[in-house]
Amino acid sequence: MIVYHRSQCSLKFDLHSLSITLTLNFDRQDIIDAFNHAEDHKSKDCNLQLMTVHTSKGITRDIVELDDDVNESVAEAMAIPYESLSDAERAELCLGFVAITRHRHQLINCKFLEDL
Repeated sequence: MIVYHRSQCSLKFDLHSLSITLTLNFDRQDIIDAFNHAEDHKSKDCNLQLMTVHTSKGITRDIVELDDDVNESVAEAMAIPYESLSDAERAELCLGFVAITRHRHQLINCKFLEDL
């Protein structure tokens, strides 16, 4: 998880999972009302934006704070010799790269780089 400070509000979801959950748990009008309410928030400014590393790809912000889960997964993959890494572990390293290259000015809580 990545936290972006001082940016425009925007929430992104796995639409397939979200649509299944919504249709199983809510009636049609509730879903339409929730969608319309979410649309109202698209243009509002906020001081915090929360998203996954995958969702953050291609986006930069002034200040980025990494969640501890990012540090743990990347640190675990970094502890393994490169030639012994599985495809999943290499993917974690790639996500770590994406996570640490999203900031313009300040990167907060990037413990796996401090340990190098």
